[in-house]
Amino acid sequence: MDNEVKFGFEDTPTRWAVCFNGECQAAEQCLRHLAATLAPKDATQTMCVTPLAEGYGERCELFWQRRAERVAYGFGHFFDVVLKDDYTSIRKQLTSYFHGSRQYYWYLRGERGLTEEQQRYVRGVFADRGYTDLPDFERYENRYVVRSL
Repeated sequence: MDNEVKFGFEDTPTRWAVCFNGECQAAEQCLRHLAATLAPKDATQTMCVTPLAEGYGERCELFWQRRAERVAYGFGHFFDVVLKDDYTSIRKQLTSYFHGSRQYYWYLRGERGLTEEQQRYVRGVFADRGYTDLPDFERYENRYVVRSL
C-alpha cells in the first residue's frame, strides 16, 4: 500500500456541503474546501457552505478536518475458514449492519471501501463466533473518509 491519500469529488455524499472559500484560514486543512476544488468543471450546482456560516473565513462551524484512514476492500475470503453452521448467521448479521444485501455484497466483493470502524465491526462478528485468525482484507488504500451527518 502506498502512502498517497486518495480522494475525489465523487467520494462526497450527495447532500454534503463543499466550500469554495479559498481565503478561509482553515482552507488547506478542510476537506470541504478540497472537495470544492475537485468539483467537475461541468458541475452546475452542488450544496455549499455560505458566508452566513458561523466563523466563515476563519474556522467555521462546518470545518471538516482532513484525516486519512486506511480503508480496506474485500473480505469474501474470510468465509474460507467459516464452518457451514456459522455462515448464514454471520452473513445475516453483516447484511443487517450494511443495511441490506446489495450493500453487503458491494463491501464483500471490494466494490466499496470499509472504514477502520467498519473493519473492526466485520472482524468482531467473525471473532464473536471464534474466528480470530483471519487473513488481511484483499487490499488497502489511504483515503479521506466523509461520513454522512
